Amino acid sequence: MDPYEEKLKRFIEDNGIRCEHFHFEQSCHSVEDAMKASGAKRDDFIKSICMLDDDGSLIVGIVMG
Repeated sequence: MDPYEEKLKRFIEDNGIRCEHFHFEQSCHSVEDAMKASGAKRDDFIKSICMLDDDGSLIVGIVMG
């Protein structure tokens, strides 16, 4: 598990966030990769797109995968 994944896992545990954490050995850089790794369907996925505006405010878009 890479350091970023470890940090996320610690954050989840430290803050009592109820969720499931999945770790896959193969690439999940695309929906197709994630479908193969998890056995899920395309409609089971969402993507989050994070951006900063000119004032430095965070904008998060959540869209179907």
